[in-house]
Amino acid sequence: MSTTLTSVSKKLLDHLPTPIAIHWGLLHRATSDSERMRQSWAVLDSFLRYSAGILLANYLRSPETKPHVEDIIAKMERPSLGHYCGLIREILRENNSTDAFFSHLYEWYYTPKGKPTEDAKLLDNLITKRNHDAHGVVRTEVELKEEVRTILFELQTLLHNAKWLSGYTLFQVSNTQPQRRGGQRGSLLMHVGDNTNPLPKPGQWSCILFEESMYLSHPSGEQFLEVTPFIMTENNGRSLDLYLWVSTPKGKRVDLRCAATSNVIKKLPLLLEESVSWSTWLERRSELDPIFENNQIADFVAEDFQEIGMLIGDRYRVLERLGEGGMGLVYLVQDELLDEQVALKVLHLEQVDSTERERTKAEFRFMKSLQHPHILPVNSLDILNDGRVTISMPLMEGTLKDLVGSDKMNEANLQIWATHVLSALDFLHKRQPPIFHRDIKPSNMLIDNDGLVYISDFGIARQDGDVRITRTAEQMGSLPYMAPELLLGQDAGPASDRFALGVSLHEMLTGKLPKKTKVGQGIDGDFGEFIRLLGSEDGNVRLNAQWPPAKPAEEASIEEPSVDETPALMDAEPVEDTPDEVEPPLESTTTTEPVEPTSNSELVEPQPSQNDTNTETHTPAIETVIESSPEPPAEPFQSASPDSQS
Repeated sequence: MSTTLTSVSKKLLDHLPTPIAIHWGLLHRATSDSERMRQSWAVLDSFLRYSAGILLANYLRSPETKPHVEDIIAKMERPSLGHYCGLIREILRENNSTDAFFSHLYEWYYTPKGKPTEDAKLLDNLITKRNHDAHGVVRTEVELKEEVRTILFELQTLLHNAKWLSGYTLFQVSNTQPQRRGGQRGSLLMHVGDNTNPLPKPGQWSCILFEESMYLSHPSGEQFLEVTPFIMTENNGRSLDLYLWVSTPKGKRVDLRCAATSNVIKKLPLLLEESVSWSTWLERRSELDPIFENNQIADFVAEDFQEIGMLIGDRYRVLERLGEGGMGLVYLVQDELLDEQVALKVLHLEQVDSTERERTKAEFRFMKSLQHPHILPVNSLDILNDGRVTISMPLMEGTLKDLVGSDKMNEANLQIWATHVLSALDFLHKRQPPIFHRDIKPSNMLIDNDGLVYISDFGIARQDGDVRITRTAEQMGSLPYMAPELLLGQDAGPASDRFALGVSLHEMLTGKLPKKTKVGQGIDGDFGEFIRLLGSEDGNVRLNAQWPPAKPAEEASIEEPSVDETPALMDAEPVEDTPDEVEPPLESTTTTEPVEPTSNSELVEPQPSQNDTNTETHTPAIETVIESSPEPPAEPFQSASPDSQS
């Protein structure tokens, strides 16, 4: 990856808080791989110290104390990156109230079920790499170049996904004057981007703020949090030097490091305009100013941070976030050009690299070529100004994963949906060259309002003998659904897709993922046997599994009606009552051997005999026999109500 600024990197440089943006800029101005590696860790270090500092500033103003947090605070005399991360993790834990000041950080770090998000795992992974690198790893030039490329990409992803960084604004006030209606007006210094000498702008607010303090504005603009002494500035005569906390040695003071110069200053925290030791400041934390309320929000609200109502690509108005997956975010949007609601997938940052973007375009063309009634179609592809890729798709009711545990997730419906997915997979596997989906799972099976199921998300699909379409080589699918041969490092194939389907059917029917060797166990009947065949360790057994199951030849021959057999009256469609006088059936004076047509549109007309006096009476008779034997209608699907739209 080139270290020249991409559109995403430039946007980060302009919108990140200054303590982080300065290091992000230094990273992109580095001229050697070793320097890029060093600056990468400086970016990670500043991100952790900034995040931990603002969270700690808020925590110390809360009456609640958490033992784990207090233990980590006591260890901040000589902190490691793990200590900063521990503060972030423990302060946010169980702090999921929607009205909490840092609710957006909680949503970034924890899932609704309280599990770490992919971004939290990425942060842990970067810290592990940093600690590993600190032990003096020896690399060749090629290895160093590749490692730097990977770390730079992961940092960019981390910073881009942490959208709260640009939503919460770091600022100071100066030249303050009281307002008649209360509050103050004055100059605002917004510490955003890598500019160390921001230009003041006029503003007003409804509370009393202090010029020597540093504040953080909530994205709504309705609350301010004082973050001194964790973030401070000093005027060096030419510009403002911005300092970020590092440690609290011996419980006496706070040491801070300048983001631009790396100089370290030692400060005593202020409490009611009095300088006190760090330990005293902690003991008297109840005297700290609480969060300030503000009702003059015009100068502080972060409009771009609010997703709902956001306009994407000057065309799609966001109505709701539908979900987030490995490839990107999915929104319910209003297409203002076509005046209709569609689903819009905004792909993650790996699609911004020019090579990956071309692969994404190739995937779009690939998806457009897959014309099948149970493969999700795509409408359009667009490139945003920041380089991200969007794909517009028809709006679905949801995924089959959403229906697990509901009344709609029953065996009768699941049997129908299994035929839909099997049909799509057989279509892919029989193409030349064949295509393997490689990520079949309930969340990649979408359902519409008519009960039709579609497979989606071909991000890691692979053609036989070809490279993956968009994703990296490390991503092979979702582990619980992977066939045994994939876990042994073998290539994917039709049998591995069918194994994933078997696991998915078991999960959707029972609500639990099966063990690898127990797919289908506990499920009775023919459908349970079918699932067990799909979950077999023998790939050939999976390939021969059919649904509905094939009937024995003898049974099929007994049940199959003859060509000239007239359908029973009970199988016919009901008709309205008719008068007693019924026209008698036409009689034929000639016995004609029935001729089986190749299709309904290519009926073979029988040749009249010499004794036949009215040939027109025979053709309608043959047509009537053929048309009176329609295929039995499929069992109707109980459509899900619109209220269950996810």
